[in-house]
Amino acid sequence: MEANLAWFNHFNKNRSPQVYTPGKLDERTVRFLLRSAISSSRFKKAPDLAFVIVQNTEVLRSVENELRVKLHAEKKYSDYTEGDFNIFSGGKTLILICSKSDEKESVQASLWFGQNLMFAANALGLASGTVLHAESLLNSEKLVRSFEIPHRYHPVLPIVLGFPILERERPHYHPVEIISWAK
Repeated sequence: MEANLAWFNHFNKNRSPQVYTPGKLDERTVRFLLRSAISSSRFKKAPDLAFVIVQNTEVLRSVENELRVKLHAEKKYSDYTEGDFNIFSGGKTLILICSKSDEKESVQASLWFGQNLMFAANALGLASGTVLHAESLLNSEKLVRSFEIPHRYHPVLPIVLGFPILERERPHYHPVEIISWAK
């Protein structure tokens, strides 16, 4: 419980763990996280999952630039397409969870896996987060070609992992609006 409270305190203090130091995760840690996340008994569809792992800074920058251009062309999210905003929040390890099927059950397995991967990363003191505007990223033909994703796989969820910056300026957030609460 203490480790969980430490993470909770860190999260509340910084408001978002998704700002990373420049370091990459080592291969052993990435493989450990994947094994930990997939070992859950919920993954009856685990054989349907496959992963693309990107740690090459130039490739990440190229994907980010393409996504920025695509979002700008779509006239979406100007806050994220202008200036020095980093879509991957500075993270140096991108794990793209793919499914062999676009059936609902396989997509759900991918999402459950992603959740468990993020829990495992957080338990190790790592930061993790999904990529903003993933739908534009996942619908990119260039991405599929760049990562040599076979046609039988469907990209489902991109997750960035890394070492969190522990002290940083807190951004301003709007208050939470609850529109309904059935008690």
